[in-house]
Amino acid sequence: MTHGHFDHIGAVSELQETLKIPVYMGQKGRLYAENPVWNLSAQTDEPIVLSDVTYLEDHAIIALKEKPAFQLELLELPGHTADGVIYYTKADEAAFVGDPIFQGSYGRTDMYGGDEQALLRGIRERILTLPPKTLLLSGHSAPTTPADEQGRSWYQL
Repeated sequence: MTHGHFDHIGAVSELQETLKIPVYMGQKGRLYAENPVWNLSAQTDEPIVLSDVTYLEDHAIIALKEKPAFQLELLELPGHTADGVIYYTKADEAAFVGDPIFQGSYGRTDMYGGDEQALLRGIRERILTLPPKTLLLSGHSAPTTPADEQGRSWYQL
């Protein structure tokens, strides 16, 4: 999971049960996984609490048993949420970025754990420093690349 908002964790329990797969979040993910107020699901008819989650530290590597050459590196990127992370695969020149950055915009910071300065710093240090043609796959927009986002005024120092 890139972060613990309800729209990103809502199907986790069903997927775990059906597919028998592990679920990974950044080390601060417990705040959101176990707290419907923080994950915003308390505002819905079905509060979400996740219990079977593995929390990983910055720079952790996730590899598939069936294909160990496929690896994702977890990179912490707080700001949209306190637990925000991205998953980068150098070999495939792609990053699953969740909600910190979108095509032509960046994520909200006005919810629990949000911090606009941390988000913009993280985007500058963790996303815009990736190879320019890295495909950035966000949670709510078309794909983009660091090269396409580099010149946006809000990311400048």
